Amino acid sequence: MSKNKSNDISYFKELGRLREKVLFYLAENPNTNTQEIQKGIRYPSEQYGNINKAVKALEKLKFAKSKEGKSQKGVNIKLYSCTENGIFYTLARNPKSDIKKILGNYKQDYQFFTPFLDLYSVWGKERITKFFENSFEFVLIMKKEGQEKALSFLLMKILDEAQDSDQKMRKRIAREILKRFPKTRQIMKEMKKTLDEILEV
Repeated sequence: MSKNKSNDISYFKELGRLREKVLFYLAENPNTNTQEIQKGIRYPSEQYGNINKAVKALEKLKFAKSKEGKSQKGVNIKLYSCTENGIFYTLARNPKSDIKKILGNYKQDYQFFTPFLDLYSVWGKERITKFFENSFEFVLIMKKEGQEKALSFLLMKILDEAQDSDQKMRKRIAREILKRFPKTRQIMKEMKKTLDEILEV
């Protein structure tokens, strides 16, 4: 097994209960210090050191990032947020995520997530949740073939899963997807052309 393949497989390896709690909290509450994290997840104050260890581990895994900030007393502190990888992990692993809130929190930092705020109202919570549950596949394809091809793959899956909807709704979903991801439209056309050519053989 190659080193890259090993890294791909471990990308969504479970982080452990405390690390996940911290990450899930940061996804909905960015720019937060460790004391606020501790209070937010209701972790025992006498075990505060474990919060520090969990946050440092998430930084090392590149699921969290930090920046300098000031406390209310003017003391220098670190403020923590999710990285793009951390957001993907959260949306894939936490079925209780407030997806709309998370996308809104990070739309300035990661433009990739911005269109999904618009699509949320079209797809609805159930389908957009399903989309992000497939983030593992998306990340693997994105690493190997680029973001647009990965998007094409997942969006086609969304449309396939929308077969239980009426034709009008499916067309609406498709239009909204292609409008917000114009490069994906061309890639999907090329994929269809290739498939047609294969079937003609």
